[in-house]
Parts: sequence; structure tokens; C-alpha cells
Amino acid sequence: MFEDLYNEYFILGAISLLIFIAAFAAFWLSFIFFPTLFVEKSIAKRFLRALRFPVLALFMLLAAFLSFNLYDSPPHVENTISHILLIFLIATFGWLSGALLRNAYTLIREHYEKGALFDLSKRSALTQAQFLYRLLMLGVIALSLGSILMTFPAIKSIGVGILGSAGIAGIALGIAARPILLNFIAGFQIAMTKMIKIGDAVVIEKEQGRIEVISLTHVTVKTWDLRHLIVPVSYFIDKPYQNWTVFSTDLYATAYIHCDFTADVEKMRQKLHEILEESPLWDKKVWDLLVTNISERTLQLRATMSVRDTSNAFPLQCYVREKIIGYLQKESLSSLPQIRIEKKD
Repeated sequence: MFEDLYNEYFILGAISLLIFIAAFAAFWLSFIFFPTLFVEKSIAKRFLRALRFPVLALFMLLAAFLSFNLYDSPPHVENTISHILLIFLIATFGWLSGALLRNAYTLIREHYEKGALFDLSKRSALTQAQFLYRLLMLGVIALSLGSILMTFPAIKSIGVGILGSAGIAGIALGIAARPILLNFIAGFQIAMTKMIKIGDAVVIEKEQGRIEVISLTHVTVKTWDLRHLIVPVSYFIDKPYQNWTVFSTDLYATAYIHCDFTADVEKMRQKLHEILEESPLWDKKVWDLLVTNISERTLQLRATMSVRDTSNAFPLQCYVREKIIGYLQKESLSSLPQIRIEKKD
């Protein structure tokens, strides 16, 4: 009798081992050998590499299911192991879906990040892809956790009871989650209307910076001195702000210079053009030097220069001021502001 039982379990063990070997062989052919036939950086090869670990776990779980069904186990043991395997199977499907989404988003981001700083259409697509990726990942996580919890009978009965009183619970939940819902709706509106995009130059609360991250609940703005402002997404719906690159990355930089009334404005205008020609920060589109104001002592000159991107505006302003002052000091010292005193007999 014991010998027959031993032979039976030996045969079942051998069959289980063959099932696991077959599962691993199928995985090896599909995700280890087959990708070698593709070009090294091809999209198909990247997807297969990104999904190999969750698929391996899925194959092993399916082999475990098939192997477990070969044995005659007590009902409570069978229910417990089946429940555990089901939980792992749901989690593996969530892992697989997340890996698929993450790899797809990485490919989209790499494609649109090339030249996105000066291409508004690419920045818009990148912003929408990021928002959609975060939204879908949140959905995958919520669906996976919800499916796992619903496998427990006690939690399932609680869920049914909650659904019965959904009216009051829904109102209470809506009031409690109002800030989260507002930010979520604002994020969706921003992604669709393209009011702000990743890489936009903005001024918020007198702080100038660039949009670095747009998440489901907040926006991260990186300032010129490498600080980070964390702003709720709803801020961009409720309050005014400046977006310097909403339609174009082109911008005018201005530098103000104060001179004496005897200054030769035409010569200074020619000198400004020479200075701009020497600077790689100027995009060679627009420039001008105008007298914008007169006080009782000085002329106020405004130098206007176009730049391709906001990051070039401030350095070009400083460069022009430095070079103009240097020119006046060396070649036209009398053009600098002076105080005149007239002595009468």
C-alpha cells in the first residue's frame, strides 16, 4: 500500500517537474531566445526585455496551478493554496500591466524629448503622455488591490454592505476627497487644454522657473537658482500666472542703460549690434536701441534683443550691460551720467 502511494506521488512529482520545465522552456524560447533575432535597440526587443520577469512569474504560477490540481488535498488545504495562488496571479497581472505601461511611456518620452525644448507640439504631447501614464498606473494599482481584497469573503461582504448605503457614504467621501478630486480634474483639464506643458517658463508668486513635473495632484516648478516649488494642480485653474512659452519659446530680453544727454545714441546703437553679433545667445532675429525715458539728469536707453529660449534672456541682458558699459568707459567716458555745476559771477 505504501509502495503504491509512494509510486503515485513519485509519478505526480515527476509530472509536476515536467510541467515547470515546459513552462520555463516556453518562457526561454519566447523571452530569451526569440529576442536575439531582433535588432539590438528595436522596439519589440525592448518590450520583450521589459516584460520578461513578470511573464516568468506568470508562467510559473500557471505551472503551479496545473501541478496543484494533480493532487488530492483536503478541502481546507486546497482552498487556502488556491486562494494564495489566485492572489499572486492577480498581483502578477498587475505587475505585467504596469511594466507594459512603463515601457510604452519610456519609449514615448524618449521620442518626444528630442528637441522638445523648442517644439511646443512635442512638449504638449509629452505632458499629455505623462498625465495619461500616471492615470493608467493609478488605475492598474487600484484595480489590482481591489481585486485582491475582493477575494476575501469578509471584505467582499463589507463591500456589498457599503454599496447598500452608497448614498450617504458617497456624499461623505465626496466632501472628504474634494481637494483630491479638484486637483485630479484640474490635471485632466491642463493636459487637454495645454495651458501648461513640461518645460514651460512660468512666473508664479513672483518666482520664475520651468515646469519640471506635472503629476495627478501637484506641479513641480524648478527655479533659476535650483529650488523647487511644489504647487497644487488646482492653482493653475484658480489663480493667474505668467506662462512665457504658452504659444512660442521666442522671447525679448531687455537691458536698460542710463547715459548723459551728450551720448551719441546712433553710435551706441551700432555698438549694440556688434555686441549681439558676437554673442551666441542672440537668435539674430530682432534687436533695437531706443530712448525710452528722459529724467532731469540722464537719458534712459532700452536695448531689446530676441532670444530663442527664456534661459538665454537673463544671461544676454547681463552680457549686453557689461559690454555697453565697457564701451562707454573706454571710448566715450563723457557719455556716462554726470552731475554738472555751473558757477555764476
